[in-house]
This record gives sequence, C-alpha cells and structure tokens, in this order.
Amino acid sequence: MKRLSFILSFIVCICVANTNDVFSQKRELQQFKGKVTNQEGEPVPYVSIYVPGTGRETSSDMSGNFSIKAKHKETVYFRYIGMKDVQIQLDKDNPSEILVQIKPDTFRLDNVIIRKKQIKRPTVVIQKERLGIRLAQQDATAFMSLINI
Repeated sequence: MKRLSFILSFIVCICVANTNDVFSQKRELQQFKGKVTNQEGEPVPYVSIYVPGTGRETSSDMSGNFSIKAKHKETVYFRYIGMKDVQIQLDKDNPSEILVQIKPDTFRLDNVIIRKKQIKRPTVVIQKERLGIRLAQQDATAFMSLINI
C-alpha cells in the first residue's frame, strides 16, 4: 500500500512539473519577426502592429520589416490607412518569418461636400480728396477696384 502511494505521489509530481513547464512556456514573451507587403509584393512601411490590451506595439520599417514580442497563441493586429486590417494568431512552434500581405480597403463615397471657407477681406477705402489728385469718376472706380485687397 505504501509502495502504491509512493508511486502515485511520484507520478503526480512528474505531471505537475511538466504542466508548469508547459504553462510557463505559453506565458512567456517571445520575439516574432516578419515582413508586411502589399498585393504586388512591395514592402509597406509604417504599418501599425499591436497586440490589443497589452501596450505592446510597433510599426514596420521602410522595408516592411517588423519585430514584436508576443505570447504563444496571441493575436497580432496589422493596421494601415486605406488597407484592410489583418489579424494573425502567433504560434511559438512556427517561429519562422511571418509574411503578412495587406489588401486595399475599397469603399464607396455617396456624397462629398466641399465648403468654401468664409474669409473676411479688409477693404481699403481711399477718399479722392486725400489723394490730392483730381480723378474722373471712371478712373476712380477703376483705381479702387485695383487696390481692393
């Protein structure tokens, strides 16, 4: 009976030790590297790359390369203006370079409204008497239109 108890205790200890290793591997951060390209295979710079809710974020460089720390099975988001968002779940067992391809996000605009900004222009008023020159009425009107700012 004592021998059976000892064997069961030993088996339980081994199981607990192995599960702790498995769980600790899943919880620790690992460095993931990759490259972001468009549909033509050209690198896309300045793509926002982040793991939501963790504060871990980065962006791709001019060559589209990135590196981010993440945990096993975490989802990483890739976001770029004018492109569809991409989500990738990371796997520690597949640590090779991650290749991410982002595609254009097409949408239709129903209405575009362009409004003219109202700018008040200062008006310059010059009285004929102050000029010291006698101008005919037509000449004064032409002159005033030229100097209005």
